[in-house]
Amino acid sequence: MKKNNILLFLVAVTSFIFSQEKVNKLSIEINPKLNTLKIKKDIDHLYTVSCKNIEKKLHLPSPNKVRIVVCASNKEMNILSGHKLPSWALGVAFSSRNLILINYTNVDTMSNSLPSLLEHEVCHLYLGKWEIKNNLQLPQWFNEGICEWISGRLHLQHNTQIFDRAIWDQLIPLDDLKDGFPRGAQKAALAYVQARDIVIYMANKYGQKNITQIIDHYKTTKNFSAAVQKVTNISLAQLEKNWIESITPEYKWFWRLTQLFSLFSIMAILTILAYTKQKKRKKAIVNKWEKEDEFYENIGY
Repeated sequence: MKKNNILLFLVAVTSFIFSQEKVNKLSIEINPKLNTLKIKKDIDHLYTVSCKNIEKKLHLPSPNKVRIVVCASNKEMNILSGHKLPSWALGVAFSSRNLILINYTNVDTMSNSLPSLLEHEVCHLYLGKWEIKNNLQLPQWFNEGICEWISGRLHLQHNTQIFDRAIWDQLIPLDDLKDGFPRGAQKAALAYVQARDIVIYMANKYGQKNITQIIDHYKTTKNFSAAVQKVTNISLAQLEKNWIESITPEYKWFWRLTQLFSLFSIMAILTILAYTKQKKRKKAIVNKWEKEDEFYENIGY
């Protein structure tokens, strides 16, 4: 009987420790103004799914004791982060603090859905943990590109932007996106789409394993360009060139003319509409004057 009591005690202690570890592994805090219960349930589930997907693709160890705070405004994110974040920021991850902040007011059901947004930020924690452990920093475009690729964000409103910029040779050079992204909304949107697109290109061209292989070789060589060369057998500059060629139509001049004609057509239509409106206005004024003249002609003084 005594042995059974000891056994039950040990089982109880083990279960308690296990449950405590499970609770401590993820902390979710939500602004009371929001639908707390629903959001907490969604995030708890999405976080587990995200971790499994990231670990399957990147083979990186999971972060410990992650804290996710769901905010009701950009201002709240700024206060909690201690940084002045861009107004368009949907979320931010701090690997050194194992912290994710999400601006729930900007979450939607399409491009900025909660599943894709959360997985993007969780992926940053995984990559950030790798960076801290190895005392290395991945190029920003590669880091963001991996997070975009894994999260599967759609960017519906910006998909044509990269095509248009490629036509006019206005893509942002990868070297300019090595240490950070633009803060302006339009340029930042283009940078994210470019980062996602080139990582997808690398995964499709050389296989998904090349992403993790580049990370592994970077850890050894301490040189990102050398790691890319080792895995793809071409230089980073050549890789960028090949990627640009893959998204640029063969006859750029044709697409440029098409866009110019479209622009001229729009301008012509706007000019006609403005002229028609002005003409109607003038006619109305003339009619008014004629009625006034007729009125005064019939009045005796």
